Amino acid sequence: TVGNFSIKNGSALWIDHSTNTRKEVQDISLILKDVSLDRPVQIQFSAELDKKPLTLEGTVGPVGSGFEKGVVPLDLSLKALKQLAMKLKGNLENPATTPGVDIDITVEEFSPRKLLASLDQPFPVKTTDPKALGSVALKAHVKANANRASISNGVMNLDQSQLDFSATASQFSRPNLKFDLNLDKIDLDRYLPPPADQPAAEKAPAKGKKQKTDYAPLRRLILDGLVKIGQLTVSKANIQDVYLKINAQNGVFNLDPMKMNMYKGNANGKAMFNVTEDIPSSSLNLKIKNVQAEPLLKDMLANEILQGSTNADINLSMSGDEPGRIK
Repeated sequence: TVGNFSIKNGSALWIDHSTNTRKEVQDISLILKDVSLDRPVQIQFSAELDKKPLTLEGTVGPVGSGFEKGVVPLDLSLKALKQLAMKLKGNLENPATTPGVDIDITVEEFSPRKLLASLDQPFPVKTTDPKALGSVALKAHVKANANRASISNGVMNLDQSQLDFSATASQFSRPNLKFDLNLDKIDLDRYLPPPADQPAAEKAPAKGKKQKTDYAPLRRLILDGLVKIGQLTVSKANIQDVYLKINAQNGVFNLDPMKMNMYKGNANGKAMFNVTEDIPSSSLNLKIKNVQAEPLLKDMLANEILQGSTNADINLSMSGDEPGRIK
C-alpha cells in the first residue's frame, strides 16, 4: 500500500528526423493516491503538449479483487488541447486472460476543425460548406474483446444532424458486421468536395498502367445493415423517409428494399453490386410513382420547364466489359 505516489516537472522530447518534426511534452505531473490492490486508485495526470494542456483524472480499481473476479472498474475523464473532453466509465474485463472492455463513452461537443487547427494541422477534408464538420458530439456503450465488438445506444451529433446507431462486429479475419443507423436529417451537398477548378476532361491523363483493383477484402466482408434517414438533401433534391436494407456476402452486395418519398410521390426498388469476378457487375431496378416534376426541377436546376407527375419503371444493368442496358 502506498498512500501517495507522484511524478512532478517531468518532460519528454520526440524528434523524428525522417519528417523533420519535433514534439515536446512538458510539465508532466502524475499523482496516484491510495495506491492499493484493495481500493480504487485515484489518478491525476496533467501535461502540456507543445504548450497545449492535457489532463486525465479519475479512478481505476480495485485491481486486486478485479483480477480475481475478472472485472476492474474505471471512471476516467480526459481533457485535451482546450477542445476535447471525453469520459470513460465501466469495466476492464478479464485483464489477465482475454482482455476486453465494457464501458460508456461520452465525447462532449467539440469542433474537429478547431482541434486540428490547435495542432497546427490542415483539415484533411475539403467540403463545399466551409462550416461543415464544425461540431461533433458522441455517446455510446462499447463492449469489446479480441473476438467481438458491439456498440449500443449510440448517439452522434454532427452539425445539425443526429444519428442514432448500433453495431456489432465479429470474425475480424472475415469481418461480419451488423448495423442499424437512424439519421434524422442531413444535407449531403454541404459535405461533398467543392467543385473542381477545371473540368475533369481538361485534366492531364494519369501516366502509367492502371493497377488492377483488389476486390478480395470486399469478398470476405459480411454485412447486414439497415439505414433510415428522415430528411435527405442531395444534388439540391429534397427526399424524405429513406429506407435502405443492405446485405453482403461472398462479394455480392444487395440493397433490397430501397424506399423513399419525394415531391408528393415515391420511389422504391433494389440494387445489386457483384465483385465475385475481377470485372464487377451491377444492376438497378427502380419504380418511380407520381413524383412531381416542377418542384423537383426547380430545386435541382432552378428551372420549371416541365409540369406534371413522373412515373417510371427502370431496369439498369452494367458490367465492366460491356455497356449498360436500360429498359
